[in-house]
Amino acid sequence: MPRPNALRALLILILCMETFFIVSEYFAKELMHDELSSKLQSLQTDYERAQAVIKTLTSHSTQDIEYDNCMKTVTATQAENSLLRDELSVTTVEPVQMWLVIGIPTVSRNRVRYLTKTLEEIAKQLPLIRSDPLEGRLKIVVMNNNPRAHDDFDQSKILYEKSPWSDYFDFAVNDNRVLHTPKAALDLAKSSRDLARAGEKRLRNAEPKVQQQTRDVANLLRYVQDKFDPEYFMFMEDDVSLCTNGLEAIRYLIQRATIFHGFWMSVRASWGLNGIITQGGSDVLNIASYFDKHQARRPPDHLIVEWLAGETVETLEYKGDRPHFVFKYNIFEHHGKVSSLRAKPKQWNWPVCWTSLSSALFDVESFKIEDCPEDNIWPCVFNATCDEPYRNCLYKNTTEFITRPPPPLSFGMEVKD
Repeated sequence: MPRPNALRALLILILCMETFFIVSEYFAKELMHDELSSKLQSLQTDYERAQAVIKTLTSHSTQDIEYDNCMKTVTATQAENSLLRDELSVTTVEPVQMWLVIGIPTVSRNRVRYLTKTLEEIAKQLPLIRSDPLEGRLKIVVMNNNPRAHDDFDQSKILYEKSPWSDYFDFAVNDNRVLHTPKAALDLAKSSRDLARAGEKRLRNAEPKVQQQTRDVANLLRYVQDKFDPEYFMFMEDDVSLCTNGLEAIRYLIQRATIFHGFWMSVRASWGLNGIITQGGSDVLNIASYFDKHQARRPPDHLIVEWLAGETVETLEYKGDRPHFVFKYNIFEHHGKVSSLRAKPKQWNWPVCWTSLSSALFDVESFKIEDCPEDNIWPCVFNATCDEPYRNCLYKNTTEFITRPPPPLSFGMEVKD
């Protein structure tokens, strides 16, 4: 029979063990609670940040009070992001060259907010992950050509400069706007009209408003080159939407064109003055000079085709044997109905997202399905033929170009025979 002292010690031991298990269970629950609370707080932070992004995209359609509340939320989020950016900047050795600048000239229109939708559709595709290759290398330059009279521009500037995408945007004012066409440009337009070939329809010169638009675009090009010196530049209008996955398509097109031919002339991925990608540096400045020189003769969306396709002696001499590419599909969709140039704009059947560019462009720049039936960029390396005149094609499986002169389109300029 156990002694009383041994029994008492056994009971104390059992009591201590039970107490230990109870205390251990309590602390385990507390630790689990802390861990779950931490995860919950993290999820709450992510949720609030997502809400800030969503509100930023939709705030333009809210009432004034909701808009103000949205801006407070976005400002708080941006303050947190700024701390991360400051942290990151400490380790940055030197700035990298801007990879792509998208240039958007904008003017006000009565009671419509086209620029708002244009920028929203871009912002939806901008990466916010710091490891993304476009981080710090993509800039959207929006140039206001109506100072003191463009509410859409002013409100967009306030919104995006305080948003998570602030580093992607640059809002500028065209302070060097020239309001009158230089005499040299008018004289050139008159002389080129007189040189039009006999028996062919003479094209009217660009209207004064269109000439102003051309000068504004030229100023935008010089501003971009002077401030950012990008590797590539892309034209975009202020009343179009970037199609879903359009930014990824732009990356893809630049890569394909560079693989095909390192120093290409342009890549076209839409109609009008949209989705035209060019090299930065001297090409951007050359386009600006060409626009200034020929502003009275043709609108800018026609002049750019002359330039990229080498349709005149002047542009072909500059172009050399560099190819101009075109994507098979359109990556911009027109959403504007009020023209900045016409009181009653024509109702065109603009190509919608991801439709073919085989018939929406001038022939010299359109996608040739018969040349590249199994590819999405023209000219292509596979199934390429050069049987028809005025085609720029590649030898199969090589990167050597056969370049032929363009046809005499007779737009009032001499062409190379």
